[in-house]
Amino acid sequence: MDFNGIKKILVIKLRHIGDVLLTAPVFRALRENFPDAHIATLVNSGTEMGHKVKTE
Repeated sequence: MDFNGIKKILVIKLRHIGDVLLTAPVFRALRENFPDAHIATLVNSGTEMGHKVKTE
């Protein structure tokens, strides 16, 4: 499967705060493999603070 040219990634269904907190390695790996992609999350209300926005 060819993943070249992926520009947008959406990670969804992070229901509980623990799920959100445990995704840090996933986002690190996504950023390393897709440095130019826009990566977004869709989380339940109350768990959004589990992600700290970091722009470099």
